[in-house]
Amino acid sequence: LRLERIDLREGITDVDLTAHGEKTNTEQLRLFAEKPPRDIQAANRALARIRSQFGPDAVLRIRPADAHLPESRFELVRLDEIAVPCPEETSSRPAIRRFFPTPIHLHRCPDAPIRAGPHTVSGGWWIREVHRDYLLASLGDRLLWVFYDHRRKRWYLHGEF
Repeated sequence: LRLERIDLREGITDVDLTAHGEKTNTEQLRLFAEKPPRDIQAANRALARIRSQFGPDAVLRIRPADAHLPESRFELVRLDEIAVPCPEETSSRPAIRRFFPTPIHLHRCPDAPIRAGPHTVSGGWWIREVHRDYLLASLGDRLLWVFYDHRRKRWYLHGEF
């Protein structure tokens, strides 16, 4: 809650965690129950305290947006109240990627085997033309999501799996 005092302009690139084993007790094991008890009212009271101290925009959620550029497909909106979650069953595991809201300029095409692509995204001619070729490239144990911007004639890193 006090991260505003830390200068994070360069972003966070690594987090180191150290785990130590401990004996569990019944209270801890209940956290992994099939349907753990949830106190939604207590959660909403906690969020209200955060909003009262840091302002109404301190608690946000992601809402999908209707756009075709990856960085425009979501927006942050205020979270006024938490509801009981209703997860949907899926048949596949979603890929988790680190998404850069502002793509990082690369000085050249990454020297990495291409795993998928190119997948072309174009449009925006009515405001600002966009023409990108997206690729998935392997770099060691990393899977990079890069694109070539035809208008700027540059390569960018947009995410990482």
